[in-house]
Amino acid sequence: MTGAAENAQGSADPGMKPLALGRSRRGLATLVLGCAAFVAIGVSLLLDDGWAGKLTGLAAVIFFGLCGGYALWKSLREPALLTLTPEGIRVHSGGFLPWADFEAAGMGRVPGASGGTEVLGIRMKSCERYAASFTSEQLRLARGAAKGGQLAGASLPSAGIFVGRRGADALRSLPQHDLREMLQWNRELTGWEVAFSPLLFAGGASGALAKIQAYHQAVLERRGGSGS
Repeated sequence: MTGAAENAQGSADPGMKPLALGRSRRGLATLVLGCAAFVAIGVSLLLDDGWAGKLTGLAAVIFFGLCGGYALWKSLREPALLTLTPEGIRVHSGGFLPWADFEAAGMGRVPGASGGTEVLGIRMKSCERYAASFTSEQLRLARGAAKGGQLAGASLPSAGIFVGRRGADALRSLPQHDLREMLQWNRELTGWEVAFSPLLFAGGASGALAKIQAYHQAVLERRGGSGS
């Protein structure tokens, strides 16, 4: 952890304790099992004689295999999704967001097949300090995930079966190198720079969202409403 994240740990307001938003084991299991089911379907389609079936299977294995594997790997390394501190939000998948750059948190939807997928998201006034706080390892993981998503989107027309035409088109345009461009891409797609599956939060997404909003309000009140 670097930059703002280190400052947050070293200068926390003693009147406010950090608040960790943990992962839901049941939700994680549901997400991983769902991804595994789509991977199994993808493997069966790879055995299809037709090229369309093979492309569909490849898209399923790449997209859902990466999503499920990454979620499981992160749960083993990090017991929490987010940690709220008086200085900002530590995103355990990467980066630290100062409250001064926080704009809002809320529910949204990723466009895709069957009406899309609901997410809990965070919107930023500026992503410069957040992007600069990523470690080299976190940057490698973010770029690897982006490359995997782009490969899945490239398996058209098959990828559209799983994520919808708009979702597949968006995956093909996913930036792979510049983190700021990745965050902007995510905002254009979902309305939020950072987004999570509601299934991942212990106690549910509505409870996690209420805690983020209440903690942020408490920070503003302690700072006289300046938000800086």
